[in-house]
Amino acid sequence: MNTLDDEQQGTLHTDNDINDAPVTTNGKAITSLVLGIISVANVLFLFFLSPIFSILGIIFGTLGLKEIKRTRQNGRGMAIAGNVCSIVGFILSALLIIFVIIGISSFMQMEQAPNMN
Repeated sequence: MNTLDDEQQGTLHTDNDINDAPVTTNGKAITSLVLGIISVANVLFLFFLSPIFSILGIIFGTLGLKEIKRTRQNGRGMAIAGNVCSIVGFILSALLIIFVIIGISSFMQMEQAPNMN
């Protein structure tokens, strides 16, 4: 039997033929999106933990975008959405923390006011 190589048969391969492995979604992008959603959802309930989730979401989103660019995985939109949600969650929680501090300090000043009786 005479077997011919693909080059001798004239068969052309594309990149998709050579790499038959399925394209996966980047795990860091998924993590960034989940942390971003958690940070926005917990602004009112766990406003002191929300900045931590936000910072982690931004870190994972940035690392995910770099990895996606290098490995050509899916999930670029998820990483961007995770970064956006994380930034929004951070800003909202920072504003809430500032308002709580202002409220506590103004309440403390009301308690220390001299009694005019």
